[in-house]
Amino acid sequence: MKVADTATLLALAQDADKDRRNQRMKTGYLQEDLDPDGLHVIEHYFLHDDFEVRCHWLMKVKGSMQPVSGVLDITVGQFNALPDYEEAK
Repeated sequence: MKVADTATLLALAQDADKDRRNQRMKTGYLQEDLDPDGLHVIEHYFLHDDFEVRCHWLMKVKGSMQPVSGVLDITVGQFNALPDYEEAK
């Protein structure tokens, strides 16, 4: 299971926005509402267009234990660089 801290997830979202990928998240919302100390989990993913990975994220927001979800396209290299949950603990 791949995970990202908030700074990494924000960087991935900004990169997807810059590259105008199909699935992006609003970085303004993320910056305001994500828990800065949260750990965000890729619930499921699949290869998309042979060079991107479409990821369904469960994200920790401020003041809640109930995650919110979002979809984000990232590069295969970015996906491979993300740590597994066991590495990130």
